[in-house]
Amino acid sequence: MNDQPGDKKKPFRPFKKPEEKPGSLLVLRYGKGNNYYKFKQALAEIAIKDYGNPGKLIKLEKYYVLKLDLLDYVAMGIDQSQVAIMETDSIKGLAKEIDKMQPDRPRLCGLIRQHMSVESRGDVAKQLDYANWHAEKDPEKLWQAIVKTYKVDSASHVMEVMELTAKKAYQGIKMGTFKTLAMYSKRFHETYRACKATASATDPVDVKDEVQAMKFFHGLDNQHYAAFKMSMMNGWATTAVKAPKTPNEMYRLAGSWIKQPTRTESGYAATFVTIKEDAKRTSKK
Repeated sequence: MNDQPGDKKKPFRPFKKPEEKPGSLLVLRYGKGNNYYKFKQALAEIAIKDYGNPGKLIKLEKYYVLKLDLLDYVAMGIDQSQVAIMETDSIKGLAKEIDKMQPDRPRLCGLIRQHMSVESRGDVAKQLDYANWHAEKDPEKLWQAIVKTYKVDSASHVMEVMELTAKKAYQGIKMGTFKTLAMYSKRFHETYRACKATASATDPVDVKDEVQAMKFFHGLDNQHYAAFKMSMMNGWATTAVKAPKTPNEMYRLAGSWIKQPTRTESGYAATFVTIKEDAKRTSKK
C-alpha cells in the first residue's frame, strides 16, 4: 500500500524493557535461569515492611523467635517489689507480640505464593510433605521448599548434579560480547552465591575476595576491555598498580576506564569517554 500524502511515519524506537520500580516484587521464574536471588531480595524488603518480625523469615530461612530481654532493674536501684511487677509486664508484652505474629503467617504465605509462577508452584509441590504444610498455610515450610528448589540454578534437582552445575557455572563465567558491565557484575555475584550454596562441612566453598576480583577481571569481554586488561596487567607486572582486593573494586575500575572513541572529530582537541558513556551511546543507536 502506497503512503498517502501527508502521512507521517513514526520514528523507529528500539524496545526498552520497563524499569523495575523500587519495592516491586517479581514473579519467581521456574527452572534453569531462575531469578531466585533477585526475587528473594525484593521479597525480603516487602515482607519486613508489611509484616515486621514475621517477614524476617525470608532472610533467616526460618521463623524469627522473639526473646525475653530483661533489664537489670536491681542495678538501676529499683525496689525489688517493683522489679517483679516490671518483669511480669515484660513477659506479658512478649506474649502479646508472639500472639500478634500468628495471624500474619498465613498472609505471608499468601504473599509468597501470589508471586510464584504456575510452574514454580508445581515444582515446589513435589516436596514430600507438601500437602501438610500447604493446608496449614505455613510460610516457613513454603519458603524452605523454595530455597531448597531454587537456591542452586540447575535444571536438575539431584543434589550431586546441582552442585556440579553451580561450580562449573562459576568456574566458566564470562562477560559476553552483548552484556553490559552491570549485567556481568550482577550475574557474577549471583553465580558465586549459587556455588557457595552447595557448600558443606566436608566440602566448603569460600573463595577469597582477591581471587574473586581476579576471576571477575579475566571474565571481562576482550572485545571491549582488551586495552584495559593489558594496561592493568602491565601495571601489576611493574608493581605500579595495586591489584584490587574485591570484585566490586574491580568493577569500579573497569567502569571508570577511559577509552578513546572509534570516531574522531575534526579539530585539535582530544575527547575521551568512559566505558559507561560508550555503552549509553551504543544503546541509543
